[in-house]
Amino acid sequence: MRRLLLCLLLGFLPLLVHASEAPRPKVGLVLSGGAARGLAHIGVLKALEEQGVKIDAIAGTSMGAVVGGLYASGYKIDELEKLALSIDWQAALSDAPPREDVPFRRKQDDRDFLVKQKLSFRDDGSLGLPLGVIQGQNLALLLESLLAHTSDTRDFDKLPIPFRAVTTDIANGEKVVFRKGHLPQVIRASMSIPAVFAPVELDGRLLVDGGMTDNIPLDVAREMGVDIAIVVDIGTPLRNRKQLTTVVDVLNQSITLMTRRNSEEQLATLHADDVLIQPALAAFGVTDFGKAQEMIDAGYRATRILDARLAQLKPTETQDAELNAARQPGQRTPIITAIRVENDSKVDDDVIRYYIRQPIGAPLDLGRLHSDMGTLYGLDYFDQVRYRVVHKGQDHTLVISASGKRSGTDYLRVGLNLSDDMRGDSAFNLGASYRVNGINRLGAEWLTRAQIGDKQELYSEFYQPLDVGS
Repeated sequence: MRRLLLCLLLGFLPLLVHASEAPRPKVGLVLSGGAARGLAHIGVLKALEEQGVKIDAIAGTSMGAVVGGLYASGYKIDELEKLALSIDWQAALSDAPPREDVPFRRKQDDRDFLVKQKLSFRDDGSLGLPLGVIQGQNLALLLESLLAHTSDTRDFDKLPIPFRAVTTDIANGEKVVFRKGHLPQVIRASMSIPAVFAPVELDGRLLVDGGMTDNIPLDVAREMGVDIAIVVDIGTPLRNRKQLTTVVDVLNQSITLMTRRNSEEQLATLHADDVLIQPALAAFGVTDFGKAQEMIDAGYRATRILDARLAQLKPTETQDAELNAARQPGQRTPIITAIRVENDSKVDDDVIRYYIRQPIGAPLDLGRLHSDMGTLYGLDYFDQVRYRVVHKGQDHTLVISASGKRSGTDYLRVGLNLSDDMRGDSAFNLGASYRVNGINRLGAEWLTRAQIGDKQELYSEFYQPLDVGS
């Protein structure tokens, strides 16, 4: 009888030990905005992983939403670090497609005029100005490609790590927190610096950078039910009087004042158990994407200093295994079974569909798709051309969304050519062209060009495609 009781006791001992483990506190990660300085978040995450700290929820603003969203969706640290070092940030933060993707007729325009900028006019003849210097075309494509595996995830609580992104409604100044939606589009909205990036229109709101209202979204993490918050503050410090020497400096300072004020309000709510990480980033600016490795290293060093404090947050082996099992990302390359076009521009849906070369029944070819999107954007009919993959059972539909230009599709360009043979003979030409785009649904154009100077010209041409393939 004693032997039987001893066996039963030994059998139940592991269960009793497991039951006696203290419940693991829920750890939230708060990633602030700061443009290029936000790459330091990758170093913070790297140090946290080395320490064995597991994150249960992430709230991010602006660049913090970019890094946090990628990590929450299943990206590993080495993948994030490789991305930060390999992305052509200059191309990503512009709208111009690669030269090889630009349609032939737009290349002709560039040949005639060395000045790339042009004025756009609406159908009523009024001058059309964009809502931002950068429309975010290439940035949106980059985010779509990196997060294609999340296209069927509309509830951010169902990502490998629950996630929230903070934006600001520019119409009324309200903070807008996203827990659901299309993840690439939400992240793009969170980092829309006013006047630099065009706002994102989503759910009836016009959204800009979340740093305007909540640059350190500690309150958002608390609402996600975290017990302990790890807060990463990479905010831009205020410049002193001597450093404010240009209108750009004053503009940047005014933005920093707004973000710093709401940041200090959030930092004042830190609890004794929370962890604050402030990487040494005074030497880096908001556009220093070329110094990615140095900023990643700064985030790493600032976190490793807190090893003793962070060691208390490390889960037990049992808890660690359970968390890892629940955080496996989905497949990143879906098989496309259908293609659909959403379009409110001047050209027909079939014209847009013609340029998409993605085969049905084949894996999503991101390289070819990005080239096709560049060609479409180069037609000059769209504010943005985006894509997403909609999953339903075994069906994966590639959806192409084309937003017509709000600033108009008629363009005035001017140019000046100067030449000198270095032997006393010189020549100049001053020219201008006016192009009326989208005369009909097939994309007809009417171009008039005049030039005075050494070579005088005046001509007008009407271009009418005979089918959707021009």
